[in-house]
Amino acid sequence: MLANCLRSIAAQEDVANHAIHIVAVDNDATPTSAHIVAGFAIEIPFPVQYLHEPRRGIPIARNRVIDTALAMGADRLAFLDDDRVAHRSYISKHLEAAERHNADAGRQPSRVVFCSRYRQTYRSMK
Repeated sequence: MLANCLRSIAAQEDVANHAIHIVAVDNDATPTSAHIVAGFAIEIPFPVQYLHEPRRGIPIARNRVIDTALAMGADRLAFLDDDRVAHRSYISKHLEAAERHNADAGRQPSRVVFCSRYRQTYRSMK
């Protein structure tokens, strides 16, 4: 799932005039994704930073991203969980909406991608 997510970020369009940085947080007790992120870091046209956050939980992982972004002096953040893929205009639309509405926060749609073992379970829940 993480590989698909990273591929979707690498394929972003209309972002050439922006300094895009990717912060990937591995939110497992022991690091499990460093090799995946490192492999994509050489292919992705944006700087990539890998962080290991052993304390479990999406809020903790996101707070780690926020702390890192603040330390980097980032103007904006866009979160994308590893079970999602971004449309090619995910980042550009996020930036466009933020600038148009002078917004401090926003949410862009993304698509959930299920690995095969969860796909049938999800379909049966509908």
